[in-house]
Amino acid sequence: MSARCCAGQLACCCGTAPCSLCCKCCPKIKQSTSTRFMYALYFILVTLICCIMMSETVAKEMKAHIPFYGTLCQHIQAGDSCEKLVGYSAVYRVSFGMACFFFIFFLLTIKINNSKSCRAYMHNGFWFIKLLVLAAMCSGAFFIPDQDTFLKAWRYVGAAGGFLFILIQLILLVEFAHKWNKNWTSGTRHNKLWYGSLALVTLILYSVAVGALIVMAVFYTRADGCNFNKILLGVNGGLCLLISMIAISPCVQNRQPHSGLLQSGIISCYVMYLTFSSLSSKPPETILDENQKNITICVPEFSQGLQTDENLVTGLGTAILFCCILYSCLTSTTRASSEALRGIYATPETEVARCCFCCTPAEDEPVKMVKVLCECLEAVGGWMTANGLKLNPDKTEVLFLGDRGRAGMEDSLVLNRVTVPLKDQVRSLGVILDSQLSMEAQINSVSRAAVYQLHLVLRLRPYLPADCLTRVVHALVISRWDYCNALYVGLPLKMTRKRQLIQNAAARLVTGGGRRDHITPVLKDLHWLPVHFRAQFKVLVLTFKALNGLGPVYLKERLHPHRSARTLRSSAEGLLAVPSLREAKLQGTRQRAFSVVAPALWNALPSDVKAINNYLTFRRHLKAALFREVFNV
Repeated sequence: MSARCCAGQLACCCGTAPCSLCCKCCPKIKQSTSTRFMYALYFILVTLICCIMMSETVAKEMKAHIPFYGTLCQHIQAGDSCEKLVGYSAVYRVSFGMACFFFIFFLLTIKINNSKSCRAYMHNGFWFIKLLVLAAMCSGAFFIPDQDTFLKAWRYVGAAGGFLFILIQLILLVEFAHKWNKNWTSGTRHNKLWYGSLALVTLILYSVAVGALIVMAVFYTRADGCNFNKILLGVNGGLCLLISMIAISPCVQNRQPHSGLLQSGIISCYVMYLTFSSLSSKPPETILDENQKNITICVPEFSQGLQTDENLVTGLGTAILFCCILYSCLTSTTRASSEALRGIYATPETEVARCCFCCTPAEDEPVKMVKVLCECLEAVGGWMTANGLKLNPDKTEVLFLGDRGRAGMEDSLVLNRVTVPLKDQVRSLGVILDSQLSMEAQINSVSRAAVYQLHLVLRLRPYLPADCLTRVVHALVISRWDYCNALYVGLPLKMTRKRQLIQNAAARLVTGGGRRDHITPVLKDLHWLPVHFRAQFKVLVLTFKALNGLGPVYLKERLHPHRSARTLRSSAEGLLAVPSLREAKLQGTRQRAFSVVAPALWNALPSDVKAINNYLTFRRHLKAALFREVFNV
């Protein structure tokens, strides 16, 4: 068994499939998480090598204890004392090789849609080969000719990359703070002690930031001189106070309810670290004392040699770097994570507050979704069995709305011991739905059918009178477009244009117009609304039915009357409340949700149309209102 485990672990270095040989020896971990950990391990390994190269102690010890050190250095053409293998020059070369390695795999992983493709296998496996490639690229960087030109150019790249890295660290810290605040806030519904925990952590963070500011003001400034240090501390301290006030301002709270002092406290601590790094790396100032001797000012008296400050800054920077990498490995970059920074991060009802909120619980969100889905399907199957029916798992299709790769969903699930694959598209009541609800497949399908029917009707046109031709076009073409056209509201312009071209062709077929004739007079004579307004007409009709008890209850539950803080003239107009976009579930369809579109369209109607109570009368007046809006009559 041990030999089999060792063989499996050795095989894991070259691919992902042989890892199953040692499944009993390795902890259970998702493939995406293990991939991030391996890339992070490579990064940390190269970073430690760079730290060793920057250490003067290591270079001195090597020179003192390695026999024939100078001869060996000359033999490998690294200089008389191997100066090419230590210091900033060596770090720049190793970093250049590592940057090229990660950039190549960045290009390799562009537009990978699933974990079954060839590029995905290369991305998630072959770790030993990748390690050899990384070592070869870092070693090859030492053979770059014209060292001076390379170092000058790479210093500018390093400066830009350092600035970008600070921004990335800020984004990770803000996302970390949002997730922390959201998770602990979700626990306040059951235990108010979570409020105390948030307050305690926030107090500690601000205490650290204020303490750091005071310590730097004491040791890095003096009454006369050190003006740059005073300005830097004042500006950064003021900015920390400013972001703290902005975080609790009413406008930010309305846009982002999860914003608070916890986020600004973490950023304040990070700003204090950057300030300390700047002050410790600043060249010391010298002045003449009373005895006309040069003395160093603006640095602590206990670190005149700057070695203590340099080690402290290096240690803090390395710790922050490794913490950010560890956090990015433990948490996947999901759509919900990025939405936290844009004010559309709602706390799910099923979230459980945890002290270690970064780590994914044993039963993560994809497992919960699959479990709930299976329970739902089993309940449906039980109801069908009780009523003399049978749910056939072989003909059951499952559609996952969203990105399966980001959510960590597998390609299938098990229902009643039958494997049911997850489909990219399913057909429900004749409508093709895709995982992103883009409706592109549905529109393409209906377009092909409509074009085919138009070609058939074109052959019959010489044998049909005008009124019969209109009825045939309505039955075979227009009815296809009007079926479930409420789903087409808010689609991109390219989708709307494709549908409009079909309607234009149908109108010209009925009237006998030419392809170059302007279509607006033709549609006006036929009294046809454009496809965009036909979809709006359907949504408004459904809204009228829901408000008057003629439609399904689940639509009525999504419509709420608008209530203002004070009495206004518009209070009696029957307006509906338009919810904010962050209350809708799916990111890509928020603008198209019925709870968002229906109130907006209803509020734009004239007051006399909204006041109608009869269904047929409402349809007639609604079409007249839309007709006047389209054709300006």
